[in-house]
Amino acid sequence: MLISCKVTNSILRSLEKQGRDISTFLQNIEVPEEFLTDSSCWLEAPKMEALLRDLDNHFRDLPEDYTREVGRQCESLRSWGVLDRVVKMVESPLDIYGQPNRFISYFISPEPPIGNWKNEGDKISFELPVLAQQYPLITEYLCGALEGLPSYMRQPPAHVIWDESRISVQ
Repeated sequence: MLISCKVTNSILRSLEKQGRDISTFLQNIEVPEEFLTDSSCWLEAPKMEALLRDLDNHFRDLPEDYTREVGRQCESLRSWGVLDRVVKMVESPLDIYGQPNRFISYFISPEPPIGNWKNEGDKISFELPVLAQQYPLITEYLCGALEGLPSYMRQPPAHVIWDESRISVQ
C-alpha cells in the first residue's frame, strides 16, 4: 500500500508556516525533500508512518493531535496540488462523503475497497481495510483531512472517528 506525499507536503508546509526550521530534519532522512513536497509522489505506508513518527520525535513540542490538525487545515495549506482545485469545485461535502473511495484514492494506492457504506442522516459511515492501530499517524491525518473538507465549501468542519477499520463522518 502506498500513501500520497500530499501528507508530508501538508505537514512540512504547516511547520514552515509556523516558522520552524525543517532543514535539520530533512538532512537526517533518506527521502529527498523534493519527493516529500511533491503531492504527486507516493511512499510505502510503513515508510510514511515511520517518517511521520520521526517528524513527531524531531519536533517534540508539537501538540498530541498535530497530524490531525494539519489535515484539518487542508484548505488553507493548499498542499494537495490538483486535488485542491478538484475539491474547490465540489458543491457539498456530501458529494465527497457519499463516494469516499474517490477521495481516499488520492491518498491511498491502490484504491482500497470501501465496504458497508451507510448514510444515517447526519452521519455517514464506511469500512476501509486500513487499521487505525497499524498506521495511527496516517489515519489521524486522513481523519483531519476528512474533517477539513467542508472548509472548501465555507462550511463548518465535520467530526470523524476512525475505529479499527470503521470510519464515521458526522
